[in-house]
Amino acid sequence: MHLIPLKRKVSEIEIDKKEASGLFPKKIIKVLEVLAQEKNMIVKGGFAKAVLGQILKNEGRIKKNRALENEWDVLPDIDLILTFTGTKNKSLPGLTKRVEHLIEKLKTVGFELNNRDIELIKGNPENERMIKRILESRDMTINETILMPKEKGGYWLLYHTKKAIRDTVNAIGAITVNSVNVRYYDYGRMRASYYGLTRLIRSLAEGKVKHIYLPDWWIERTKEKAKQENRPNLGLYGTILAERYVGSLKIQKRFMNILNDLSLTELENFQDYRKKQADWFHSYTGNKFVLDKEISFEQVQKQSYEKKQRYSGLKQQRKIRQASCSHFVESFICTYCPEQCKIKHCEKCNKLEVIPKKLSKPIGLNQIPCNIAFIESKFYWGKKAFFPKTSPE
Repeated sequence: MHLIPLKRKVSEIEIDKKEASGLFPKKIIKVLEVLAQEKNMIVKGGFAKAVLGQILKNEGRIKKNRALENEWDVLPDIDLILTFTGTKNKSLPGLTKRVEHLIEKLKTVGFELNNRDIELIKGNPENERMIKRILESRDMTINETILMPKEKGGYWLLYHTKKAIRDTVNAIGAITVNSVNVRYYDYGRMRASYYGLTRLIRSLAEGKVKHIYLPDWWIERTKEKAKQENRPNLGLYGTILAERYVGSLKIQKRFMNILNDLSLTELENFQDYRKKQADWFHSYTGNKFVLDKEISFEQVQKQSYEKKQRYSGLKQQRKIRQASCSHFVESFICTYCPEQCKIKHCEKCNKLEVIPKKLSKPIGLNQIPCNIAFIESKFYWGKKAFFPKTSPE
């Protein structure tokens, strides 16, 4: 996938080892001490968010570090990026041994490293362009932060975007454009995918944010698509969340309140919802759902490769179909915003043309006004599109 240039401004914060010891909980420090010994390694996800949040809390910009203080009440998972040079196939045996070694080292300080939480990226972690590329490919704006140990000097560098600061301070959950898993093209208009919607709901249910960016039309179109596909409104991801929350009555209640407020289920009882999701999964796959089935690092990488190949193959097939198709059997006006774009869609080959009301010719999908706001994360003008409806500052 080619990343869409986001023009994010990237800043860095230097964290001295001694400073860190007084800033973070001991468990966090222990993990950082283990990871500081690693080369060509970058910390992403919850741990990086926790470090940024603690810095902002220390500066008085936030009262609560939600990456550490939330309803889930567990320390964040360890998500890592390992970098390599040369080809991935040749590097994989060495990377596999390194992962096994890391898993054992982290066990000594009481943390489990999941094979699914390791991302491989080719390149030099010291390269500024690579750092920017990583930050611009995160799935949520609050995840646009990474932490990197400096081999010499005994300090860490925390890289972040302005959007990460903005949305951490405002406790906002918002998905981004360059993670294909969380967004979906709906007649050319970008919105949350099933997984993206679930990521937002999960962050809100677990108290990691106070609001999520979720326009009403995203919910409307998600429900319509789920009905067409004869699946629950959150698909498989609703099943995953139901199993994830089995042990927490507090989050079960929050989770069901969110689903009911968003009209994503008519069920009020968590156990009823869980059973319905499990029954659907069994009827759809013939198997009983099992959460977090153990999988090796090599299997994770194989699945990642196969997914990219499928995506590439589908893209190529679409190009072939479009080249020989007569096009356009469907035309309608989008009424979800004042632009009222005219959308032409060919069901046979999925070719699209989008023409805003004030123009006479079609424009590129990344130039559609609603998509520009999504790409640039400039959505604070649309405060009615936040959930819960009380607006962020």
